[in-house]
Amino acid sequence: IFQNNMNKISQDMIATIIYTSGTTGKQKGAMLTHKNIAFEIEQIEQFVEKKEEHRFVSYLPLSHCAERIHAIWMAIKIGASVTFAKSMDSSDVQEAMQKCQPTFLLCVPRVLEKMYARVVEEIDKKSKWKKMIAKFAFQHGEQVWKGMLAGKKQDVWHSALYFVSEKLVLRRIRT
Repeated sequence: IFQNNMNKISQDMIATIIYTSGTTGKQKGAMLTHKNIAFEIEQIEQFVEKKEEHRFVSYLPLSHCAERIHAIWMAIKIGASVTFAKSMDSSDVQEAMQKCQPTFLLCVPRVLEKMYARVVEEIDKKSKWKKMIAKFAFQHGEQVWKGMLAGKKQDVWHSALYFVSEKLVLRRIRT
């Protein structure tokens, strides 16, 4: 029966309806077809290789279109595990991230800004020496990642500095 019903599904059939919150007017439902969802997943797959070790953190409501695609359909497609945060609060998201160590994260800038603010707040409580080390690690880490995104290979000196930054500061922030 299941296979028979699966064979009747076409790409243009409605797969889901996602409702807007109605904050800017009347609430509406957006109908997404199987083709819409498949297209989104294909686009994401260009940047995320398929491997079972992938771990995602879900923190947006599953009524949110991007979260539904990411935490349900994309996870199923590539075989990823999903950890659900208790809430959208940045401390709950951070706790879930520490617990599962995600390999891929769908994230809105505001959540990252809040997490960064918490890290900076904790660093501000440290000694002057530790603040200097953290500042260096952030600056150097950012420089290295920008280079990596641009496809530049790091020389031995910058690789060594990044290694030290990673050991002293960056690794601790992630865990």
